[in-house]
This record gives sequence, structure tokens and C-alpha cells, in this order.
Amino acid sequence: MKKLEKLEEERVIEEYPGYLGHIWEGDYLDLIKELSFLSDIPWKRYQELTGYLDDPSRHINVKFKSNADRKLIGFDPWNDPLANILDQVPSVDVRYDDFSDDPKISGYAHIFFLKNGFELIDAVNDINEISKAIIADYHHLEDEAQQS
Repeated sequence: MKKLEKLEEERVIEEYPGYLGHIWEGDYLDLIKELSFLSDIPWKRYQELTGYLDDPSRHINVKFKSNADRKLIGFDPWNDPLANILDQVPSVDVRYDDFSDDPKISGYAHIFFLKNGFELIDAVNDINEISKAIIADYHHLEDEAQQS
């Protein structure tokens, strides 16, 4: 994941070309309307469920619409899972900003952009496939938790 290269000091991130959304300190999520379905994933509960496992790292198998390959996506649900998952999506470019150049801001953000060579529909379709896989994994974990 690369550090964000700022275009202009006065330009807000939402106006950068290809902006899809961002997550502030792994918690506050802001997305374009086409990706609002990601807000429906119960991220906090998902993290709680993985906390009961001996190995909390997760892997989901996803077939992306933007290419013909299936890809095994690995991530740690306790370490900015959305940013780490989207960083593995072929149509998405994830950037990190720790605001070290601005002493008035403390914290960090992961910003999601459309990768060069892809259309918005490619990213929406790919991220939708990710969402379905995460929700399936969540339901699997929830079922296991209720049986124990």
C-alpha cells in the first residue's frame, strides 16, 4: 500500500480523480453512493467473532468480474480489514495517509481510488463480490458461535 501523494493543498480528497471512498483510523467509513453496500457489513461484530478463533486471520476466495481469475484474499480482521481487503482488488488502488505533513491533524486514513485502466462499474462489481464473500464468512462464523 503506497502513501497518498497529495495533488493540491486546497483540494479535498473527495475531489481527487477516481475517488471511491476512505476509512478514517479503521472506523469511520465514507464511500461513494455506488459502494454504500459496504456499510451494511457488520465489521465490529465480524471482528468480535474472529476474536474467538485460535488463528483470527481470514481468507476468502473471490472471483472478480474485472478478470477471469479467482483470488484468495487474506486479511487480519483486527488490522484495518476493509483497507487490506480492497488493496487486493484488481480494480482498486488503496493509498495510506498518516498526515505527517500536517501537524494540525493526528490519525491516519486509507483512501480508495479507481485503479488506472478500470471503469467505475469494474470496481463496483469487484467490491460487490468481496462483500458477498465477507458476508458469507460472517454468517459462517455467526452460526459457529451460536452452536458453541
